[in-house]
Amino acid sequence: MEVEISCTVQQALVNYQNMHEYNWNKVIFLRTKDKWKEEGAQKSSELNEFINSFQPLNDELSEKVRSLTAQLEIYKNMAKSAKEGGSLLEKGSISEFYVGEKKDFLLTVLHCLKERMDKDTRGYELLTSIIESNEFCNHGKQILSELKTILYKGGKLNKSTKSDLRNIGFDVIEEKGHPKLIFHNNQKYKFTISGTPGSKRDGKNIYSDICEKLDIYKKPI
Repeated sequence: MEVEISCTVQQALVNYQNMHEYNWNKVIFLRTKDKWKEEGAQKSSELNEFINSFQPLNDELSEKVRSLTAQLEIYKNMAKSAKEGGSLLEKGSISEFYVGEKKDFLLTVLHCLKERMDKDTRGYELLTSIIESNEFCNHGKQILSELKTILYKGGKLNKSTKSDLRNIGFDVIEEKGHPKLIFHNNQKYKFTISGTPGSKRDGKNIYSDICEKLDIYKKPI
């Protein structure tokens, strides 16, 4: 009888000890699990910040892709036109600043000429046929539009602004202590700009000067 009682007490003590150890281990496990959750949330936040830091670069590259895609379509259309009927005129010896520059200028001139012609003439009929068979590339308009956006902001020419200008063909150079914009490294098309923070009015004036020289879409006649 005494032996049986002794065995029962020993088993109860063992069960109590096992239960105590289990609960303590569980507490440690839960605390460790909570710590992992906190560290995981912190790492997730850091990862999101790291990813978001690339957003400006992603936007810039996306814009370049859109621009290059538009240029590719222009090249495709020009190749298609050349394959179907060849060139109506020789292009001359001067290289284009951008794709479709010469074509767009000729179409601008032809549209202006058409407005002055008698509609009952053979010349008007031929001219209308040529105009209707050709479309503007409008790459020059895109360049001027982006230039307007950049210059109308005003402010100093910082690294980002210079990069945007370079993307549309303008480089910033120093000449006799004054910064200038030069288009496609052609000395004939240099424009003086303010090196200090400027107003939107300054930007508008510079833009107007540039359009006076480079806008091929304004009426020439």
